[in-house]
Amino acid sequence: MTYRTVTTLVSLAVAAVEHREDRLVTSGVADAVEAASKQAVAWVISSDAVSADRLRTQLKNALGDQQLTGDSELTVPDTDSTETDREQLTAAIQRATDEELSLSTKACQQLATAFLSAFQRQLCEPIDDDHAVDSPIQRLGDSVLRERSFDEAESYYQFGVRCAREIGTESAEAAGLRSLGNVALQRDDLETAEDYHRQSLEITREANLQSIEADSLASLGTIEANRGYAKTAETYLTESLDLKRLVGDRLGEATCLASLGTVAERKAAYETATDRYAEALALFSADEHRERLQTLQGLVDSNRALGDQVAAVEYCEQGLELLASTDGADLSDHESYRHWFESMYAQLTGGRAALEELYLSALSNLRDDNIQVALELLEGLWAARDTADSSDAFELCLRAGVGFAAVHLLASDEATDASRGAILAEISTQRDRLSEPASALFAFVSTDGNDGREISTASIDEPTGVDDLERLAYAAVLDGLRSSPPPATLYSKALTGIARDNRGVKRVLRLSLAAWNQRERVGDTRSVVGAGLLVEAHRELFDVALSVDRRAVFEAATETEGLSEPLQALFERLETGSTNWLADPIDSPADDGPLSLSEAEHLAVDRILTRLAG
Repeated sequence: MTYRTVTTLVSLAVAAVEHREDRLVTSGVADAVEAASKQAVAWVISSDAVSADRLRTQLKNALGDQQLTGDSELTVPDTDSTETDREQLTAAIQRATDEELSLSTKACQQLATAFLSAFQRQLCEPIDDDHAVDSPIQRLGDSVLRERSFDEAESYYQFGVRCAREIGTESAEAAGLRSLGNVALQRDDLETAEDYHRQSLEITREANLQSIEADSLASLGTIEANRGYAKTAETYLTESLDLKRLVGDRLGEATCLASLGTVAERKAAYETATDRYAEALALFSADEHRERLQTLQGLVDSNRALGDQVAAVEYCEQGLELLASTDGADLSDHESYRHWFESMYAQLTGGRAALEELYLSALSNLRDDNIQVALELLEGLWAARDTADSSDAFELCLRAGVGFAAVHLLASDEATDASRGAILAEISTQRDRLSEPASALFAFVSTDGNDGREISTASIDEPTGVDDLERLAYAAVLDGLRSSPPPATLYSKALTGIARDNRGVKRVLRLSLAAWNQRERVGDTRSVVGAGLLVEAHRELFDVALSVDRRAVFEAATETEGLSEPLQALFERLETGSTNWLADPIDSPADDGPLSLSEAEHLAVDRILTRLAG
């Protein structure tokens, strides 16, 4: 968003106003304001440069300081007052008015009011008659939510709800509340999600907004399913399904059927689950890739549970074919789905070629430090041992099992783990079938690090096959197990995960706890204390039980000199319940771009404080 663009838009309205005796003449004003607001909305929904933080202040900064250049970005003012919006826009119109037009203050105020009202209405009202709740502000929020940019989507939806309440548009308010509930649901904040959806339901039932009502009922069904209340979940989802069919919402109907399939699968009603998933798959269109893939996953799992391996393989092949026809540009989590279907296909068929390809992928991800992906692939390979169709294929599964147990230990802060122990116990009876690198790694893990053998990589210049890649990957894992990462590394990874908004709560806590637990052995107070404050913030946000002594964290923060400004603000908020710190504007990071410790700390703390304030 730039000042010059909006100045031009409002100036279109100003130029069309006839000025007589310091009063706005009715003729021409409504049309001019309407045209300007429509152009503003068209620019907003088509611009690639707009960001959530900027859009929220669109009205406050509608004209801005004309001394700034056309490429200058907006400055976020510290107010949400509609009156302030009007005052700022009035002043801006006065600055934009030329000497010949010479509008009075009252005329500028009237024009500002008209523009604000028209602009808000254009942002909140339907784009066309076929989409009852598909407004520009809603569409913007939905687009970033699909990319899992939760904070940005939440900003759009909150802005939309505020505008809708000011102009009295019930459908837009209900749609915004529903969408805020969906953001909270994707964050696993079930209580907040339920509150938003119940607010939305109250409006939709009074105003007979059946489409939005059906959406909130479906989300309430998902919430109850996540809480383990299958019967209540089915009630909500069935009621939503009936409404979806009534209003002719094909996608909503398909989504409800898939959700009912998930509920049935969770309570081991696999025949019902396969029926529901099949109905959903038939309704999803060819370009609804994510929905089709998720439904195919359900069909694979349910048919496998029923013992129908042929059907499970068929649905798995459909998933792989669909993925082959798309790419990362069409589906942001393309790789995650590909790993799942490849892993499941290998487990179902047990063929050596499929298993070796999967093992190569797992080892490559290990070398690239994609630990979570590697863990998932190795776990799938271990699970495939029962279907391995040859001795060679079975041995690959054993080698992958060693890797899974070792990497699980590397990625976990738990002292013991029953599943890891069970894997090692099973492998121990057949350890003579392991490769030399897998055998060395098994020896280290099974003796709690007391076996000191090495994995030599000196003879490998470039890996040429699975054996070379395994040797390099498992040597790196062994080195990692023998050395504990310093607090700075752990703390930086935790911050980066939060800053990029792709964090997993468990991962952030694991990294932060590991850094905090080194406080007696290292002198890196910034990383240690920062990690402790992250732990306490997550305790408050997610109500998790932790063994960390809150007083010890606060004492360490109090005694530490020179804490960074973001950490001081976070400590102040946790200790007193409030803070006056206002984060300076900083660009959100690219998905793969580097972040300095200061940048990561700044962005992460800003996100945490926003969540705590909400």
